[in-house]
Amino acid sequence: MKNTLIILFTFNCVLFSCQHTKTSKLKKMKFFDKELTIPDINKNSEKLSSGELKTIENKNKIEVERTKIKRKEIQSLQNHDVLPDTVYIKSTALNADNNVTEYFFNNQTKDFGINTYFDSDPLLQDQALRDSYINAQPMKFLLSKTYYSNGNLKTKRLTFSSVIIKNYEYDEKGLLIKEDDLAKSSKLSVSDILKILEKNGIEINFKINRLSASANTYLYCINTDKGKIWYLQQYENNQESIIFDETGKIINQVRYSKDPGSFVVLSVPAYRNIYKDKSIEEAEKETGLRIFLMKE
Repeated sequence: MKNTLIILFTFNCVLFSCQHTKTSKLKKMKFFDKELTIPDINKNSEKLSSGELKTIENKNKIEVERTKIKRKEIQSLQNHDVLPDTVYIKSTALNADNNVTEYFFNNQTKDFGINTYFDSDPLLQDQALRDSYINAQPMKFLLSKTYYSNGNLKTKRLTFSSVIIKNYEYDEKGLLIKEDDLAKSSKLSVSDILKILEKNGIEINFKINRLSASANTYLYCINTDKGKIWYLQQYENNQESIIFDETGKIINQVRYSKDPGSFVVLSVPAYRNIYKDKSIEEAEKETGLRIFLMKE
C-alpha cells in the first residue's frame, strides 16, 4: 500500500464568506474579564456554499507543500504496518473577530469539512503559530461541520473544551438521523459552569501556551456512579475541580492530592487496574478518597 501523504496548503487571504459560520444564535458574555462568543446551532441541514464548492473544484490547481507523515503519527495508528492511501488538504484563516476557520478536504472519501474556533488567541495572527497551536487554546467554543461529496451536510457539532453541547448527524440525502443535546440531559449549561467557576475564584487562563502545542485546560461533562459531574483539569497550575450538575456544588483541590476527603475521577479500566475486584466502598474506605467512577 502506498505511503500516506498529508498535503497541507496555507494562505493568508480570506477564502470564503462568513455564511458557513452563522449559527442559530450568537451572543456575547463576559467571564474572567474576557468577552466570549456564546454560539448555538440548530438541527437544520444545509449545503456547501458556491464558494466552498469552487474551492474543492480548484483544489488540484493550488500549489501545495508535500510532507511525509510524522513517525509519531504513524505510531499512533493501531496497525503500524498498514497505512491508508489518503490525501488530506487543509488551510486556516483568522478573521477580524479572532475566529479561526479551518477548512479540510479528504481526497480519498471526497468529504469536506469546516471548523470554526470562536474567540481564538490573537497570537494566531501568526500563520506559523496557527498551524502548530490552533488546538492549544483552553476552553474554546468549536463549531465543526462535515459534508458528503455531494455537498450535503454529514455532521454538525458544537463543543466547548471536551464537552459536546450539541451533535447532529445526517444521511447523504440530508435527513437527520441522530441528535444529541446536552441541555436535555444536563441541568447546568457551559455558561452556568463558567459563572460558578468565576464566582468561586477559579482562574482560567484563556491564552495559548507557546511552550506546548497541547491545551493545558480541559472541561468534561461526565456521568459517574455519584451522578453527573463537570470535571475541570488545569495542568498549568496543577488544579482540578468538580461541579455537581444537580446542585451546582463545587469541590476544588490540588491535582493528585492525597489528603483525606480528596477526590479522584477514574474510568472503569483504570479503576480495575488499581483496585482490582474491590468495591468502590472498600476502595474509598481504604484510601480516604472520594472515587468518581465514569459509567461505561
